[in-house]
Amino acid sequence: MIAEKLKELYGYILLIIMLGFLIGVGVLMSDKLGSINYYTINNYNDTVTLAANASQALDRGNITTATVWNGTANILLSDCYELNGTKGTFVYYNDTLNCNVAASDSSFYIIYNYKDFATATRNAMASVTSEVSGIATNWLGLIVTIIVLSLIIFLIARSFFMGGTQGRQ
Repeated sequence: MIAEKLKELYGYILLIIMLGFLIGVGVLMSDKLGSINYYTINNYNDTVTLAANASQALDRGNITTATVWNGTANILLSDCYELNGTKGTFVYYNDTLNCNVAASDSSFYIIYNYKDFATATRNAMASVTSEVSGIATNWLGLIVTIIVLSLIIFLIARSFFMGGTQGRQ
């Protein structure tokens, strides 16, 4: 009799597991949707002060293409600097004759394209993801407890309505 009752629980347990999978896939999809949408901003002009071998932060990150020049007609060779496009940092190396370019007003002008991920979709999906993760951290224990208790109440109530004669002949 108990073994039969336990067999009846398998369907409910599978239902709970499937709901967990669906919620997990939904959270992953919403997180991915929020991170793949961006605007491409072209020809953004940024200015850095001339400092050899020192890392300098740029205004933006996620840089795709860049041109560095000294304010006149001299474009700096790519061997003379290092640009970390993800972080948006710039390092000028003044170690060769080719890189010894006089900068006007001790500044370099960096014109670059970058990806701006601050979109309405990202904000909405971040909100959805944070709300669902809040459910997982704050409410999951209560939800599981309620499901387990409702299954127990359902089994007990069904046993009473059947008159306790199920399985006996």
